[in-house]
Amino acid sequence: MTWNRLKGNKAAFSLRLYPPLWFLIFTVSAFTLALLLPISFGLSLLAKPLAVVSASSGGLLALWAVILFKQHQTTAHPYSDASRLVTHGPFNHTRNPMYLGLLLVLIAIGLWLQSFSALLLAPLFVFVINRCNILPEEQKLLQTFGDEYREYHARTRRWF
Repeated sequence: MTWNRLKGNKAAFSLRLYPPLWFLIFTVSAFTLALLLPISFGLSLLAKPLAVVSASSGGLLALWAVILFKQHQTTAHPYSDASRLVTHGPFNHTRNPMYLGLLLVLIAIGLWLQSFSALLLAPLFVFVINRCNILPEEQKLLQTFGDEYREYHARTRRWF
């Protein structure tokens, strides 16, 4: 993605919900799909341990990111203005560790339910969060931090 597209925000959708609400919508959808379209996969012995690892990793990753924001006295709220650009810890590897944490928990739900149909929501979650939340947030960070954010954006991947 070029900065021109980011500046013009042409790739973003106007529907911007609070990220935990998106997560709730996708979680309810995962349970619904698991019931209505139960496509199971063959990892029955590994599914639940993998789910626990995925959920734990996602939760800890998101918590770590929130703690770093608090330590640097900036906001974790996606609609508030950031006062500092945090680029170390998990932010050294992904620009969005909190969203990645939610994604890992969503994957864990699909694994726990042993539902391939529920797992198929993970790529859709990435698409929706990218377009509805991340792109507007990146535009705001670019306006706030300028070249500092441009450099961080160039060296750090969005998801992983």
